[in-house]
Amino acid sequence: MKKISLFFYCTAIILLMSCSKRIAFNATVIKDCTGNYIRVNGKDYLICNQEKVTSFEDNAKVRVTFKKIEQCAALENTTICKLFHKNEGLVEIVKINN
Repeated sequence: MKKISLFFYCTAIILLMSCSKRIAFNATVIKDCTGNYIRVNGKDYLICNQEKVTSFEDNAKVRVTFKKIEQCAALENTTICKLFHKNEGLVEIVKINN
């Protein structure tokens, strides 16, 4: 019984250690008619969950944790202007603060 418990305990620890850690970055909030972005190391990322940055002004300096995503249903039916804003893809903000 002790061997089984030890096995499950060790497995749980290994799984927890292998989880990806998210890193907080210094970033700038960019707002224009094409959407809201975060600029990290000179690269812009389109924000999927844009409600996370409504309280921040354009060019606000923030500390942000985010994850890259492939699709964003929240942006599919939004109206944007016909300008092109080069970006590095979609992100979902996990945590943001000043």
